[in-house]
Amino acid sequence: ESLAIDLHRSIRTQIPQAKKYLLESYSDIYLKVWKESTDEIRKIIEEQALQDLMYAVLHFEKASSVKAARATLTPFHQGRKSPEIEELLYRMYSPILWRALNAANPLVRVNASAILAETFPLRKPSGNNAHVEECIERATDALQSLLRDSDPRVRTAGADASARILLDFWTALPSESIRRLLNEIITKHASDASSSVVRASAVSAVTLLLKSCRHSHAVLRSLLPSLGNLLHDKSERVRLSVAHMLLAVKNTKGIKFYHVVPVQTLLTRLAVEGEGHHPTGGPVASALTGLLLNSYFPQGENITGAIQVQRTLHLLSFNPKAAVVFYKNLYAHLSLNSISKLITMLLKCLRAAVRADQPSDNKQIDLLRLPDDNTSLGTLLTASNTTVMESITETICCLWVSICDKLDEPGNEACKNFLFEAFSGEALTVLYAHFENKPSFLYDNQAGDEVTKVTETECSKICSGLLRCAAMMPEKNVSSLSQHIKSTISDVAQKGGCLDISLPISLLCVWGHTEDIFMSLASSMRSSISGPLKASHLPRTKRTKGKDNKEAKIIFDCSALRAAKALSKILNGSDSLLVGAREGLLRSEVSLKVVEKVLEESMLSIEETFKPTFYKGSSENFDVSMPLLAFELYMRLSMHKNGYQGDMELNSNLHDLMQWITSKVLPVLLYVHPLGDLNVSNISGAESPISTQVPEPARRMPDSNSALSSDRFSSNSFLHSFTLDYDNVSPYSQAVAVVAVKSACIVISEWLAVGGKGVYEIVTELLKWIPALRRRTFDLNIASEFIPAYGRLIVQVIKTTRDCMLLKELLTHCAPVESGSNEEKQIQEIVLSLLSCQTIYREAAVSAILEVATSALSPSFLQNENESKSSELEFPAVHVALSQVMHNGPGIVLLARKISLNLSQRDSDGIDDESFQQCCLQTLLKESATMGKYGVEVREICNQILK
Repeated sequence: ESLAIDLHRSIRTQIPQAKKYLLESYSDIYLKVWKESTDEIRKIIEEQALQDLMYAVLHFEKASSVKAARATLTPFHQGRKSPEIEELLYRMYSPILWRALNAANPLVRVNASAILAETFPLRKPSGNNAHVEECIERATDALQSLLRDSDPRVRTAGADASARILLDFWTALPSESIRRLLNEIITKHASDASSSVVRASAVSAVTLLLKSCRHSHAVLRSLLPSLGNLLHDKSERVRLSVAHMLLAVKNTKGIKFYHVVPVQTLLTRLAVEGEGHHPTGGPVASALTGLLLNSYFPQGENITGAIQVQRTLHLLSFNPKAAVVFYKNLYAHLSLNSISKLITMLLKCLRAAVRADQPSDNKQIDLLRLPDDNTSLGTLLTASNTTVMESITETICCLWVSICDKLDEPGNEACKNFLFEAFSGEALTVLYAHFENKPSFLYDNQAGDEVTKVTETECSKICSGLLRCAAMMPEKNVSSLSQHIKSTISDVAQKGGCLDISLPISLLCVWGHTEDIFMSLASSMRSSISGPLKASHLPRTKRTKGKDNKEAKIIFDCSALRAAKALSKILNGSDSLLVGAREGLLRSEVSLKVVEKVLEESMLSIEETFKPTFYKGSSENFDVSMPLLAFELYMRLSMHKNGYQGDMELNSNLHDLMQWITSKVLPVLLYVHPLGDLNVSNISGAESPISTQVPEPARRMPDSNSALSSDRFSSNSFLHSFTLDYDNVSPYSQAVAVVAVKSACIVISEWLAVGGKGVYEIVTELLKWIPALRRRTFDLNIASEFIPAYGRLIVQVIKTTRDCMLLKELLTHCAPVESGSNEEKQIQEIVLSLLSCQTIYREAAVSAILEVATSALSPSFLQNENESKSSELEFPAVHVALSQVMHNGPGIVLLARKISLNLSQRDSDGIDDESFQQCCLQTLLKESATMGKYGVEVREICNQILK
């Protein structure tokens, strides 16, 4: 007796951390000992061991411990069909299970629901029919209670328990009980707006019944369409559950998945899934691909390649966006050999389409061996339908990229050689040349401008896709395409044209011509960047040698603007070719040195434009836009160089560039010219190729070492530290300076957005740029160019460190803005950007705005705000910011809370401007009348304080 108890206690302590094989051994030991022991020992085992484990499995808190304890009791639960074990379960669980199902602790109710499913119906084997019906009714009521529980975890467990019980006892349960349980799961749980987990569990419960309970199919057939609507649920968990349910429906006789969710809806969902951050669309897209696989890529003995191509073309023409996602996920459902064959068949489609575009050759049907009665196929297979051609090219790229890694694995050389053979020779060259020249053909034939523009865009994408395919092969396999690209680039450089050379030259970089390409780009930009400089100012150029000790050479010479655009796309683009060229540039010391040297000259050229002699003589016709573009490219290249080395600390190069802005450019902005407003856009004769979009930053914890304090920075004496000759500064020089500062702000904000460090050094320099906004006579047109870029940088600094010093300086020292002006809208946009951030950043921004407003505005200003709007044309910048906060729902709530906190501490800490903040509360009460649910909360806060 004592030995049995001691052994149980020893095993019980090991159960929570025991491995699976140990738990199986323990469970067998308990079952064998219970079966083979005498009545006296069996009673001790039941009361001291099994009862203890059953109580533990209901009341353990950790899920892992509950799982381990339940595994130990699994042989007893699975053997409930034995009268002897069923009697044991009834005696052991009856006193504790029903209490656990109604326990106050929701975790106990969750555990109890799982045990109820494993021991159902928990009856006495010797009981009569009335007893069995009573047990079933009691268990059904308990399940319904679980399904209606207030805790979502319990409702989820209840749905799972109900599905498992229905699975095993569908024919034994009364139809009314089945109806009640299904009604709770499908009608109420599936539409539970409070928990996505509950919605997902409802769909999973139905999926379980579809897979394993054929008796339920007749009942579920009419209920499934209501669950199909959850395919568009905002939660990915729910959408994935619906996709798995549709896969179960697909394998169910008598129910068609397209009757539950129409195919058009499935394709729409597939296209939307592809718009997320996941490169292939995620698990939902993969599941939908498997669902539609037989529809758009049928397989079997009687399925020919022509049929597969026909289905593929139908999908590409019917829904191109969904097709792209479908073929990106196809690798997970097909063999490498099947995908390789599909790629080659689609290549034949492109070649057939090009032949069909030529009246003298019309053999595309024979080439693809397609059915003769397919009347729509002739329309699809023509190169004039550039929309379909673009989809086919994109599909080829997606399929090849998806299997690229597999092709390099040992044993897959046959598939790799098969693809190389299909794409080698003249195949890609003919296709590329055709779609490259097609826009020119339309221009020559005077096609409509709209049609020509769309076709030109689609042909550009087709050429881009063909180049990406070529990049996956060695240059020797497509030598004719290489020669064609080099010839085309040379022709464009000599004759001009609208061809974008960024992708062709990127392909050449991938093939190993990095030094030659960037040497050519640098040579093309050099004269336009360093035009105003004297020869003595320019660094001497030396012949450079690339890898293998070969001298880098200039292989083409194009316009400076074309070269700058190409370099800009290489530094900013996300296309695989552009990324490859960028990595090649950063990897090659020769190329990097040459490009840096040329772009660095832009700083000297910009300095030359600040001299009064620049606008006299031959320099007056010099286009200053190129040095400005080159300066931004130089900063961006420095940022990439720093990041490529794996060090996100602010390097000396970026720091020197900011100091150059401070010492050389900013003094020009502080000069006030007596002439009229400037139009900054007139300084450039071409649109800037630089993208101004800043990516959403990764969430980073504040750096405790970068805490900023206004005591550390004092720019009061900074105005007197410049030695520039103000009498000779021209308005044109000021416009150049504004664009340079704007470019610096954009690049620095992008540096912080991607996780770059050095915020302390950045803010140190940015505080010195504030004097440009402090001058009351600062030209407002220039300010309208400067404020957005500076404001974006402010938002990024706040997102990085939650420090609002730059925001305070902007609102404090910015000149008053006119009502309805661009400057007013720009300040409002900055505040809106901050109010759309996470709560911690919003709180910091609102506190900073309130602090500046308290020290800069008077209570009378707010009290007479309406009169001021009608009588005055200008307002302080901080007033514009405060007004924007008051008219924003989350902003007005945060402002009310902050004022409430300040006023509640006035007795202990005291505040200097209590009257202003009380006046703010009165204003908030007025504004809250039109703020809906936010206004209710504001009124509660204000009334509590004002009492």
